[in-house]
Amino acid sequence: MADNPSAKNAIGGGMIIALSTLIAKIIGAVYKIPLVNILGVDGIGMYQLIFPVYAAAIALSSGGVSVIISRRIAAGKAVGDKSGGGIMGAATAYTLLLSVITAGIICGCASQIAALQGKTALKLCYYLIAPSIVLVGMSSCIRGALLGAGRIKIAASAQLIEQTIKLGAGLILSYLLVKKSLIWGVAGAVIGVSVSELAGLIFTAIYYMAAPSLKVTACPLTLRNSYMREYAPIMLGGIILPISSLIDSLLIVRLLTRFGYGNATADYGIMTGIVNTVVNMPTVIAIALAAAIVPALSYSYAKKDAYGIKERSSSCVKIALMIGVPCFFGLFALAPKLLGALYPSLSGEQLSLATTLMRISAINVVLASCLQIYTAIMQSLDKAGFCLAAGAALSVIRIALEIGLSYALGIKGICLAWAMYNLAYVLILIYKHAYLLGRNIALVKNVSKILLSGVIMYAPVWLISRHVSNAYASIGIGVAAGIAIYLPIALALGIMSGEELKALPFGNKIYAVARRLNGRIDGRT
Repeated sequence: MADNPSAKNAIGGGMIIALSTLIAKIIGAVYKIPLVNILGVDGIGMYQLIFPVYAAAIALSSGGVSVIISRRIAAGKAVGDKSGGGIMGAATAYTLLLSVITAGIICGCASQIAALQGKTALKLCYYLIAPSIVLVGMSSCIRGALLGAGRIKIAASAQLIEQTIKLGAGLILSYLLVKKSLIWGVAGAVIGVSVSELAGLIFTAIYYMAAPSLKVTACPLTLRNSYMREYAPIMLGGIILPISSLIDSLLIVRLLTRFGYGNATADYGIMTGIVNTVVNMPTVIAIALAAAIVPALSYSYAKKDAYGIKERSSSCVKIALMIGVPCFFGLFALAPKLLGALYPSLSGEQLSLATTLMRISAINVVLASCLQIYTAIMQSLDKAGFCLAAGAALSVIRIALEIGLSYALGIKGICLAWAMYNLAYVLILIYKHAYLLGRNIALVKNVSKILLSGVIMYAPVWLISRHVSNAYASIGIGVAAGIAIYLPIALALGIMSGEELKALPFGNKIYAVARRLNGRIDGRT
């Protein structure tokens, strides 16, 4: 990628990360299928209980550090400072310190955390996952430098290496150790996570030390107060979601048990380990775009280029929705066939529950995608504190909703509470974005066109799902029909400009098709 982040480079870089992240998510989803078969829904429920704690620990120790480093290095380029003002030394020092402290706390409180979750045997897994907190912290610092310097492909490759190793090591170890006991089977999968994070760190560290263009960012480790003043709002804003998930892991199983809803651990495992795994896959596009757009927006912000910020953020929103909207309609229509094909070990009752949960959660493909993009924009505009305040207030409301809705609807109420939380958060960020940069009428019109394209696509996909009995045939024909209907309509409506289309993978070919469907694209006839 070029040193100066242009709109095309930002979108193109985002799509590279998106593609690699999507592949990594697919690997992760494929990993969960045999893991469910090895551990069962109770075992996968226990496995999923670990990760809210782990995610919260990561967010506390290193969440947002890659954003800080990438934006500072990119903004430095705008004023001729390729080192990013010595950010790498301060970021690494603080991250190492916080990671070691957090890992120590997890180990020291492992028994208490497991007891709060109602699964005392899980303390073993917390000892095993703790080293990964330090590994992820160091890896995040290096990846921030890679993104800021435009070395997108290396950061993307590291994700694929980690997921591939986690799949191999996790499955082998869980298969071998589950013979000893279920908790040891879960521990085997957890060890696979630590091994994969170590491999990712080694890969990125070797490249960082060997690349001449990155040597300018290297500097001595030092604890600087100015770094923490900038880092704290982004870190605290980023920790809201992991803390919310952590509270869920401590709360949901106990709530459902108290309210008399069957096997609470299995229900939690179905929601987090099965449904969320599938639903979260399309959102990786937005996550990747958000990671890639931060350096570009920070560069424009340093140049005081409000028009560039508005145009680049608009492009990312459109791309995220162009992918998220058809995925929402597709998941809603194909839910029972997709889940049945991916997880054949589910019983009829479990499959029915998973289908309902997926149809409720499918809207989060759209909402979470928008949330990722607008949060990244706010961070680039030094408004991380606003995200922190809004997210914290909404999280309190969401937890109250979870308690009330879980009493009435069980695990389905939890899914509904999350959808309501995401919707409210997105609307608040959209309002703040419009307040800072002005209303974007063109984007509103384009979003309407995207929704129209998705609605037109939905009817035939739903009919295929209803009337084609074979699950694999239904999925294959439904996806093919959806793409064949949605893409030509979306391109014909001129939702994306020629420049935006050309920035995509195979962009020139897509642009040529769009020109045939809509001769007025880019204002030309």
